Amino acid sequence: MSFKKVTLKGEVPSGRSQFGMCSAGGVTYIFGGQRGNEAYNDMYSISHTDWTCTKIQPKGTIPSSRWKCTLTAVDDKLYLFGGETVGAIKTNELHVFDIRVGQMARSGHTCTLIKNELVIYGNDGDSNENPLNALSILSLENMEWRQPSQGGSVPEVRSGHSAITFNGKLIMYGGYGHNTRTALDEVWVYDLGAARWIEIPKRGPRPEPRSGSQAWVSTKYFCVWGGIGPGRQHDWTDLHYADITSSPLTWQKKKPMGVVSPPERYSHGVSIVDDQTVLIFGGQKDAKTFFEDAFTLSTSNVY
Repeated sequence: MSFKKVTLKGEVPSGRSQFGMCSAGGVTYIFGGQRGNEAYNDMYSISHTDWTCTKIQPKGTIPSSRWKCTLTAVDDKLYLFGGETVGAIKTNELHVFDIRVGQMARSGHTCTLIKNELVIYGNDGDSNENPLNALSILSLENMEWRQPSQGGSVPEVRSGHSAITFNGKLIMYGGYGHNTRTALDEVWVYDLGAARWIEIPKRGPRPEPRSGSQAWVSTKYFCVWGGIGPGRQHDWTDLHYADITSSPLTWQKKKPMGVVSPPERYSHGVSIVDDQTVLIFGGQKDAKTFFEDAFTLSTSNVY
């Protein structure tokens, strides 16, 4: 496992956290985020070829400033969902950005893609008294929402979790528990076909409880990096990974090689560059320290 510092050039996004980030067609896209008392509604692209950043000026209706939003790429469209706007107002707006023509339109918290559907689970809710553990699915064919049943033992209500999809299943890790008021280290799987949750048994050096981490899939491995834990500890630069085709889930831990390693952080962004490389951008260390740096993480020699 090795990190490489990326020198971004052009119109580089300012330091921020809790933004939407995804990749499509050899480009990473970023929308929104926050930095202390500032919130953003700007949009950037980062070329994977030469790391040139470009500030995008979308045509059409531009979403208001927001953070805790999700950005998901499907073919030549980006789907921006939800988030929190100025005044701590939660929103369930869905905006669609057409990459081909640069057009943004309004149609109509992790957000992940399964086949031709967007799957959205949980967030802070409209207040501390009304957090959400609702599971909502948007069909991209007819743009209609549905809420499937949730059988089995349902996960604790949470926010700040990580989620990925694999073989038609939603896989969720960690987050901040609304009931326990602490960071979590559970791994849950929701099977859309069976409409039920299962908590996955785990062993090995599993990640410490955390929220604000990022997760992704590399081949058949579920990877977790970064985050913040109980007591606001977040000194994690190790990569945790597990073969998600095995049961129980056996975690392994890998320390970065070389002299370059990102400072510890949470609420950063991760996007896929290729099958064994991700781009890490931004995030924060504490309430005053925000990052505008970028690193690639190669897992080619990990598994």
